[in-house]
Amino acid sequence: MRVWTVSEEKAGTLTQCLGVAQNLDRNPTARIFRKQTRAERIFSAFRQIAAEKAPDIVISCGSISERYVADIKKAYGGRSFTVHLQPPRRDPGLFDMVFVSRHDWTEAMEHDPKYFKMVGVPHRISPDLLAARREGARARFAPGGEPVVTLLIGGSTWAYAFDRQTIERIIATATDLVERGYVVLASTSRRSEPEILARLMELNSPRMMLWDRTGDNPYIDYLAAADAFIITADTVTMVCEASMSGKPIHIFPLARQAEPQFEKKKFEKFERFHADMRENIGFARPFQGVMEEFSYPVEDETLRISSLIRTAYEKRESQS
Repeated sequence: MRVWTVSEEKAGTLTQCLGVAQNLDRNPTARIFRKQTRAERIFSAFRQIAAEKAPDIVISCGSISERYVADIKKAYGGRSFTVHLQPPRRDPGLFDMVFVSRHDWTEAMEHDPKYFKMVGVPHRISPDLLAARREGARARFAPGGEPVVTLLIGGSTWAYAFDRQTIERIIATATDLVERGYVVLASTSRRSEPEILARLMELNSPRMMLWDRTGDNPYIDYLAAADAFIITADTVTMVCEASMSGKPIHIFPLARQAEPQFEKKKFEKFERFHADMRENIGFARPFQGVMEEFSYPVEDETLRISSLIRTAYEKRESQS
């Protein structure tokens, strides 16, 4: 089975596509596009697919990808089975299947058989991956059996702001955890304010381990070693990835972005996601200064999505 992913270079959209695709094709082809003029877009799309066999399945995410999927489908005479991992902004008829996160779901989608509800977003982390790496990660970061908290930090968005007070709360939280005997595995993102990384590095404790964004990224081992998580509220993907561990996830509250940057729709979208994880799924709770003990069933949503796609594709092929 030949599977292509179509997305922009943004890590969030690419990760979603590859996470699903790799359950269908061990080596999917990643087609990455940027925003272009119509002429540039058509040339870019056709240049990337020239002289190649048609993909059996195309998995896309992000609004930029929709036009390229249309170009690819046209180039191959509509033979490819197309899947989109968010509500389409242009032509829903372009796709054979559309997967929409619960926090983006609308009543109208209930009546369209091509729409499927998903929990959070898909990604490339699985329970088996974390289980296989846990022993080695624990030996590396907590050889004495110390409790481990993984602290995952994002950055300012159109919804949330990492203002001065928020940064001070993050530093105070990390300091408190170290003083209480936890090993803290901290990782920032490309969106993180540089000050956060610099301030965390100043803690200079043997129980504070921080990826300084040089060398190999220990992110997967940070997930595998954790006994609990604290994750800033600006990210959906990291919460979903951490949930593959079955360990308690605490959502670190952030300040609402100030006007005129603030976008109410994006803020409400994140708030719906966190409410769903907290009240309906049970993945996470708000961080209130203490590490709580709780559990939840680990469900590999990415694998479930891939299985639905495989079944639908095979059904179409058997009928053609």
